[in-house]
Amino acid sequence: MGTGLSDTRVRVTTADLERLQLKHIYSEAEDAGDTGYTEWSAAYTRALTFGWDWNYDRDTGELRADWPQLRTNLMLTDASGADLGAERTSACVAQLAAEVGWEQRVADEVDLALRPTRSN
Repeated sequence: MGTGLSDTRVRVTTADLERLQLKHIYSEAEDAGDTGYTEWSAAYTRALTFGWDWNYDRDTGELRADWPQLRTNLMLTDASGADLGAERTSACVAQLAAEVGWEQRVADEVDLALRPTRSN
């Protein structure tokens, strides 16, 4: 019987990550809507899960994610299978989440009013 902890992360190449489709599972606001968390998933050889905390800036009407604290079972790898690390994984998930408009999806779920950004 082994005594070490098992690594339960799912290894995914950056190329495969770009083909994943994030699906919103749940979001909840806390602290009168100023903070909260959101949970997402994506299908792969095993289910991938993503969760992150967010803050709502009432002055600017923007949601901001705490990407360095991303909770996920995903570990990105390069083409040779070498782990790219938590920081790179978080940055790539942030980009993928931005592409599906996570901010608006969360705002709709928890009834927050976002202000349009210049790019919208």
